[in-house]
Amino acid sequence: MVSQPNSPTTAVLNTIPGTYVFTWTIRNGNICAPSASNVQVVVSSVPPKAANAGADFSACTISVGGTGTATLAGNQPTGTETGIWTVSVRPSGAAPTFANATTYNTNVSGLRAGSYTLRWTLNNGSCSSFDEVVITVGDPPSQATITSGNQNVCLYQPVNLTAAAVTSGTGSWSTGSKPNGSGEPIFDNVNGTSTGVFGLEEGTYTFTFTTRTTAACSESVATPITVVVSAPPTPAISGIDKTTCFGTAIALTGNT
Repeated sequence: MVSQPNSPTTAVLNTIPGTYVFTWTIRNGNICAPSASNVQVVVSSVPPKAANAGADFSACTISVGGTGTATLAGNQPTGTETGIWTVSVRPSGAAPTFANATTYNTNVSGLRAGSYTLRWTLNNGSCSSFDEVVITVGDPPSQATITSGNQNVCLYQPVNLTAAAVTSGTGSWSTGSKPNGSGEPIFDNVNGTSTGVFGLEEGTYTFTFTTRTTAACSESVATPITVVVSAPPTPAISGIDKTTCFGTAIALTGNT
């Protein structure tokens, strides 16, 4: 149906696949012959449904500098629709490979660390629809290891914790346990491999160090260490100086 047949610009509605010829005619009274021109429009197919490549997600490689695999989650073609996965964006040097690019839930392998944009396109004849998914790939984190051992310190003495270098991902310190009723310890470099710990009270604390990369990679948690904080002794008082005679017993009166 031509929505506005007397307008030079109009829309044609309710078409079905096939070939159409439309004629535009201009007249000027009844004396001169009208001028007419034809245009052919081929409606080749029904558009596919909206493509859906799935939600953005993260993945992990099997080792630092290695590659990983991810499972995609596009929507399934129906009827005469077909689908295909393609790579829109990839890190330099990466070569992702689809197990079957025409399968909506295929696996993609060869994923090195970095960001990928993959496109899922649904086709129906000459009509198409596409959507893209972003995959953030990370290497596994470095093995978390605390290099400073258990410590026994006096209240108000400095406490310093150290961990092995982090070459993949980031690290952070955390408190595992602390004395009942005590405040939260403060790390002066919570993401560093060397940190001071402040705000400790009398009692036993455990601390650990954790390394992480992307959400898909398992974090590495170091074996906790223990720091025991003891209260200093009561200040010693030995009593006042005395003068006594030779041979007389001397009584000393220190405090407890």
